[in-house]
Amino acid sequence: MLAASAGAQRRDSLRAMSKVIPLRYGTAFKKAFGDAEVFSRFASDVLGVPIHIEAVHQEYSYEGPVGRVKVAYDLFGEDVEHRIVVELQHIREQDFFARFLHYHVVSIAEQARTHEDYRSERTVYTVVVLTTAPRARDLRFSVAVSEMDPVSEQGQRLGVYRHRLVFLNPKVINDQTPPAARRWMELIADSLDGEVEDAHYPDPLMKRVLGAIRDEELSPEELARIKDESAWENAKRDAAHDAIVEHARVTLTMLVRAVGLPLDEAALARIDACDDGATLQRWTLRVPSAKSVAELFED
Repeated sequence: MLAASAGAQRRDSLRAMSKVIPLRYGTAFKKAFGDAEVFSRFASDVLGVPIHIEAVHQEYSYEGPVGRVKVAYDLFGEDVEHRIVVELQHIREQDFFARFLHYHVVSIAEQARTHEDYRSERTVYTVVVLTTAPRARDLRFSVAVSEMDPVSEQGQRLGVYRHRLVFLNPKVINDQTPPAARRWMELIADSLDGEVEDAHYPDPLMKRVLGAIRDEELSPEELARIKDESAWENAKRDAAHDAIVEHARVTLTMLVRAVGLPLDEAALARIDACDDGATLQRWTLRVPSAKSVAELFED
């Protein structure tokens, strides 16, 4: 009985859950992956290239202007051969792909010193971590890579550029996700609900990540920044929801009028008062067969 009890205790300890700050928050992500060893291993595993960075900078900007847009990188590190940028994005905005392409290109263009020498001394790797699943089905990838190396008409890579822009989506891990990158993506995805099962991550560097984002390891200042990030996320999400709902209201109203159904003030007020997208969609689908506006609102 004692042996069985000890075995059960061991199993329970293996299933121990830790409370953590989700890695969708920039403050927590930068604290964890700003560790030079963690950053180097993460970059090496994702890129398949040996990377050793001795110092990682947060919110890094170049001294001089590059183009017309000021760029600040979440995490930035470089050695003699490589320049690594890691960016975190929680809510995917409309300019998502264009913005990170710009960030990537700036890190390449910044290395040109004169109009007589455009060479990049360092290969630039930009890694973007997206912590929400895209709605568009054709964008549901776990890893997507944009390489700049030219390809000849015979399909041969010329090997003149090694720069690479990599997008990771831990929310869409699948059987084809590269194993080395997958380990880190699972850790990031696992953290998003604020709880992590420690036994899943025996790797010492992954344990270091989890240690860095436990509540008790963050300072009051860091926790305050995370609170601000959460409020900003909610504000952006609410704004996006409001825009979608307003578009649904306008579409419904226009369609009702297009089929010739009369809209009185009471009907307009009911449509305007509805802030549920699913309800507005249901009313819209009823328009073609409705004999009166009242039929749209029937339960």
